[in-house]
Amino acid sequence: MKVFTVSLGVLSGLSSMLIVKNLRKQYGALHAVRDVSLVVSSGDRHALIGPNGAGKTTLFNLLSGEIRPDSGSIEFDGMDCTRSSSDARARAGIGRSFQQNNLFGELSVKENLVTALVVSQGYGQRWWRPLSKVQELQIRAKELAETIGLTELLGAPVRTLSYGLQRQLEVGLALATEPKLLLLDEPTAGMGPSETDLMVSLIGKLPSSLTVLIVEHDMEVVFKVANQITVLDEGEILYEGSSDEVRRSHVVQSRYLGPFLDEGAISYERSSDEEPRSRVVRGSYVGPSG
Repeated sequence: MKVFTVSLGVLSGLSSMLIVKNLRKQYGALHAVRDVSLVVSSGDRHALIGPNGAGKTTLFNLLSGEIRPDSGSIEFDGMDCTRSSSDARARAGIGRSFQQNNLFGELSVKENLVTALVVSQGYGQRWWRPLSKVQELQIRAKELAETIGLTELLGAPVRTLSYGLQRQLEVGLALATEPKLLLLDEPTAGMGPSETDLMVSLIGKLPSSLTVLIVEHDMEVVFKVANQITVLDEGEILYEGSSDEVRRSHVVQSRYLGPFLDEGAISYERSSDEEPRSRVVRGSYVGPSG
């Protein structure tokens, strides 16, 4: 079915950290990502949501350089990085956390952070470093630990941390690359309520200058942390808009949010005078009444 696009504003501009145009990725007969166009503004907390198989992880892998698109373009901070490697994108300022644990369990929290800093700053191949640089790394590791709420656990072996605390440390490793754009892949997956609350608090305390793009299944988390939401379905953008617009959209409710709304987590209210900022809807245009 054809995708109709309603004005996304301008697909470029000084305030845009990420501009994706007509991105496609196909595996045989499967269209994992189909003509996706997306703008993430600087400083936004932007969430990608959708059912399993919607194309969220594939899109993340395309953005981080883990895989290459079949067609389309990716512009990051004014630079065309469509064919750039994942390492080049990391150096340019794209940081990412993964669903799979990438931590060193036998090392301490501090040692994990220092290791990430050493690699991100290009010292990984050197057997020596000036003492002043070592001290800088130690100070920076402590600052990162404070950011992610692990100051009191700097000396603790990572294997002794709870799952939720390990996920917080994963965010710290991504922050060690000093990203301009942080990709968070299912940051609260597998967490209990208290651990989820800690992660939501951590995301909320990230610097406002940092742009964050999140893939997340927990809709309560999404509505707490995101100011913009893109809904994917079968590799296409079903709908895009502010958190409030997504809450009110009949299309999103019927295709994705129905079970969540039925649980009473969100009350549905329509604002007759609210205009949509931007949206892309498969099959038909959804106007102000959503």
